[in-house]
Amino acid sequence: MAMFLFFMATCVVSSFLTAADVSMQTCERRSDETCADDRGSYRPTESRNKKIQGEHILFQKKIDKMSFSQSSHVRNTCCSTCERSPFCSPKSGNCYGWEKESYYSTCPQPSVSCCGGCPGRAFCSPKSLHCYDELLQPYWQHCTSYPYPTPTPPDSTWHQGIDSIFVDPDQATIDQLANNCQFSRERYALFFTRSAPLDVKVGFYTAAYGTASDPSTIVVDRVSVPNEVIGGHTHNFFRTAEGLSVRHKTFWGTSQACVLRRMNFLGGLRLSEYGDGMYSSGGFMADSTIRGELDMGTQQQFMVRNCDIDKVSHNAGWNGVYVGNTGGEIPPTSIKASNIDATPVVAEKPYLIVHDDGAWFLVIPGLRRHASGVSRSNEAFEELPLVGEAVCIARPGMTAHDMNECILGKRALILTPGLYHMEETLTIVHANFVVLGLGYATLLAKEGQSAMLVEAGATTARIAGVMFDASEGHDGSPATLPLLHVKADHVVLSDVFTRAGTWAGNVGEYTSSEDIRGLRADVMLHVEGNHVVVDHLWAWLADHSTDRDDGCLTDGSDFAWDVAALPGIRERVSVVGHGLVVDGNDVTAYCLMAEHTRNHTVLWNGDRGATYMFQNELPYSGQKAGVRTWGPDQRAYKVTGADHRGYGLGGYVVVPNWNGDFNPMPGNVTSMDYFFEAPSDAKFDRLLGWNNAPGQFRTFLGDAVLLKGGQTLGRNCENCAESANCDTSPMQPWGYCYVVDFTA
Repeated sequence: MAMFLFFMATCVVSSFLTAADVSMQTCERRSDETCADDRGSYRPTESRNKKIQGEHILFQKKIDKMSFSQSSHVRNTCCSTCERSPFCSPKSGNCYGWEKESYYSTCPQPSVSCCGGCPGRAFCSPKSLHCYDELLQPYWQHCTSYPYPTPTPPDSTWHQGIDSIFVDPDQATIDQLANNCQFSRERYALFFTRSAPLDVKVGFYTAAYGTASDPSTIVVDRVSVPNEVIGGHTHNFFRTAEGLSVRHKTFWGTSQACVLRRMNFLGGLRLSEYGDGMYSSGGFMADSTIRGELDMGTQQQFMVRNCDIDKVSHNAGWNGVYVGNTGGEIPPTSIKASNIDATPVVAEKPYLIVHDDGAWFLVIPGLRRHASGVSRSNEAFEELPLVGEAVCIARPGMTAHDMNECILGKRALILTPGLYHMEETLTIVHANFVVLGLGYATLLAKEGQSAMLVEAGATTARIAGVMFDASEGHDGSPATLPLLHVKADHVVLSDVFTRAGTWAGNVGEYTSSEDIRGLRADVMLHVEGNHVVVDHLWAWLADHSTDRDDGCLTDGSDFAWDVAALPGIRERVSVVGHGLVVDGNDVTAYCLMAEHTRNHTVLWNGDRGATYMFQNELPYSGQKAGVRTWGPDQRAYKVTGADHRGYGLGGYVVVPNWNGDFNPMPGNVTSMDYFFEAPSDAKFDRLLGWNNAPGQFRTFLGDAVLLKGGQTLGRNCENCAESANCDTSPMQPWGYCYVVDFTA
């Protein structure tokens, strides 16, 4: 601790370390929930509060007695670099908040109070000029002469009458909305315009947004994720939290299509809860700050991009990828983790803010290259007012034709939370156009058409926060167009999710289980444009569903009619060809997840492509109700283009464990020749092949993990950097093989 205090005291920027600071640092190492505050690390107890108040009074008296003339101490030029510190050392030139040595110089303080920049706040720091509502350091100024202004209520014009949007909801409302079900028709967006002592519980198809350009200014007590009734964290899909500061330690146990962006975690973050069966299986975090520890918990695969983190604990899981992060202890590249210093190219997701006058704006962050750390306000951005001629606001019930008319001549489309039945394709034709979906707004494709098309002329368009559902179809129905088709160059896709699977919400009126029909998507996302960025994608053929109209799962008995479930009817078996097809060059993907398709899940034909984290789960069987769902010649990830790069790619064969017994489905097993296939000039830093079938590792893996330019790697666990349980013993629960080439 002494060395730490010495280091802090010798910084060029002034450091007012007092006993309060020491206690605060000690508090940061505790798990006590009383140790977190608006700043991030500390909330004083009542007795400690009195102590700080006393120190504040004594400190103020000491400052009042100072004569900032040369009579106390010889004036030294060190004061010129310590304009916000009352003392400095003429020997070292360092700045101090107290007179530690008698020879220190006394420095005149600025005549202008920091309170002038903190209207409506109770305290401010003369060192950092930050504003606070609670006294946590004795040297802070008390801003009694700056009363709280009367806040301007946020303008509600743009969302008036939309019952899926909630602005500053109370705890009872949050708790009620958190009960949304996994296959529900409901979608919700929760906006927070001010700090509040809330536990923001984020349920299915729900997004919680802070509305300040600086996320540190909107503080809530907690952000949490209610668990699905079955499956623990592995069924916690479709949850988002953005733009909030969280006072206490956060437990965020999620799987695919869950998002953390522009967050400040002031008391640390753990990516699962404690307890038996609390396994989490996929997630994404970007542009966020974690004070304290980021504990990966039970996460099997996770992507962390452009975050500032004090420390990472990566003790479990199969695949962690860290790109462009700053801070303390980030795991180095190893068998189970990839660490890349800078993000080659990305633009952060657009978001909404509220100005002081109550007006809402759409913020469009600029493109970043070779970026490290969070973006915040030092990056280029553009703002568009939501009320006016620039933005089209889509409401549930609006037709695709109405939307196509509405966006002509405009700069942006806001899809408010809800389901949109697309009787025609939503077509984006303007350059620099922005589509922002709120609360998992979902476009339901119809009659095999694309739900959205980004035409070649719509260069640099942004598509963010939108979910796409396949149209009705089955193995014998006509071929379909891509759910999302991107023809333009320099497009950025952020948090785009595609799904096919039988559920009540996509069949219109639902009266009985007989109304359930299969869905079909031959390609979920097709990228033809060059220099496209895909920043978080889940392309999912649902491996489970429910026959309940409300979309709820209860005890597992209501799983129904899909590739994974009990024997079904051919017309009820949903099918997907490819999750992602890339024909454009110089396409970059971050956190790419795609599952259960029956052809190459990812087919990458473009040159100079790159993927930073890939997660794939293969179909649970080779056929279902007479429908082929997989074949030995299919790949989880196939590359035909030149000069490809991959960082942290994983393919998984999962045999469902129904009724407590493994069920390898004899005669229908998912078998393949290779997980991955690529030309000889491709480079992958880490590839993982994994399966949980007892005695089936060779059968399931076939020849190898990777076929690269005719060379076989990982054949029956040969040439593996690390492997386990590769024999055919029926006693082995699972097996895996890592193929490593750290030169990528």
